[in-house]
Amino acid sequence: MGRVNSSLTRKLDEEIARLRKDVSIFLDEDEVEALEELIAYWKNNRHILSSYSNPYLPGSLCMLSLILVYSKIRALEKMLLEKGAGGE
Repeated sequence: MGRVNSSLTRKLDEEIARLRKDVSIFLDEDEVEALEELIAYWKNNRHILSSYSNPYLPGSLCMLSLILVYSKIRALEKMLLEKGAGGE
């Protein structure tokens, strides 16, 4: 895992501020909570963004978001399978 450079941190902070300003005004409370969860995930995984060769930050954030969503879907599927195997 490499170091996160200050340029990426600055760009990420700018993109997050832009999303909060321009997008969150159109979201309901649940969606704002989801956005904040994504923002926390992005910040915690800056090292992935810094080593990813795609220079387009919004696209990279979408990629990370899809990973998060897919991991949550897999966790739910696993939970449902375990619950179903247990006979409820």
